Amino acid sequence: MNIPMKRKFTRPARLGLVALAAAAAVALSGCSGGSTASEAGTTHITVGAPTSVFSVPVRYGIESGIFEKAGLDVEVVDIKSTSDGAALLANGEIQFSQADVHNTILARSQGTDLAIAAPMAVTATEPPADGIGFGNLLVLEDSGLSSPKQLEGRKIGTNTIGGTAYLDFVQKLKSEGVEMDKVEWIQVPGPQLVSALRQGQVDAITVAEPNGTIALQQGGVKVLDNADDAMKGAPNFGYASSLKWLQENADTAKKFQAAVLEANKAINADRAKAEETIAGYMDLDAEVVKNVRLPHYAEEPFTPAAVQPVADRLVEFGVLAKDKMPSLDDVVWAQ
Repeated sequence: MNIPMKRKFTRPARLGLVALAAAAAVALSGCSGGSTASEAGTTHITVGAPTSVFSVPVRYGIESGIFEKAGLDVEVVDIKSTSDGAALLANGEIQFSQADVHNTILARSQGTDLAIAAPMAVTATEPPADGIGFGNLLVLEDSGLSSPKQLEGRKIGTNTIGGTAYLDFVQKLKSEGVEMDKVEWIQVPGPQLVSALRQGQVDAITVAEPNGTIALQQGGVKVLDNADDAMKGAPNFGYASSLKWLQENADTAKKFQAAVLEANKAINADRAKAEETIAGYMDLDAEVVKNVRLPHYAEEPFTPAAVQPVADRLVEFGVLAKDKMPSLDDVVWAQ
């Protein structure tokens, strides 16, 4: 396997994120794809979401009738990545798409019309009691590594240098006293991270669920650290849309946000609902579904003040210059 990029912490890279944002800026300018009203009086909208545990609540909201009760006929369009979702938004083919706050800020800085319309997930306020979180740092069981400090002088694989997982672990490891200029980050495509670790090409990897649970059940690896509480409750994922579309379809957008929050709360309150929903759309072994760690789904709307820590971190770690920071009032759509 060829590993395409190496970086020291002292020179983080934005990589394809800015390129994606620039491309989206051209496409989204003036874009305002519309929803449609059905014969039953409900409004049909489409939502782009990868086949991941992040989208459990929106899929549960469809199955349980939460969206129907709100007067919405919601259809989920499976996307391979958030960049695919941005492209569909740009073409007016969908009205909402999963997006992380980090990339939405970068996209706005490049002139796109993207804004977070409804909340999906927030980071934890406390680390998981058993040390295994939604986002974990895995090492080989026989690596001899037993503490984050031992990562100094080692290589860590991550899917995007400058991306959310990278910044979460940089922030967490720094807080634990790791000298980050002594850590080498290696960019590895997400599907190849576990094999890169097992083949000894890196000493540790950042991995999110359900891939972490799958790797642990396969054996030979262990969790060295997790970054679930890296930002202590800050928003990290939401549903983005065109700000112009949101302004022109405010009533529909408000209904969608309220229904998403209701679904989020229902899933947070009942693990069984999550497992049943996951089994319906993800091809996972029953044991993985039983043990997979879920993100904490947001129970309050995002606000500009709430996403400020995300913006501050982008500046602190050199991903976005302070004078290029967009107004957070435009990053988060306010009712």
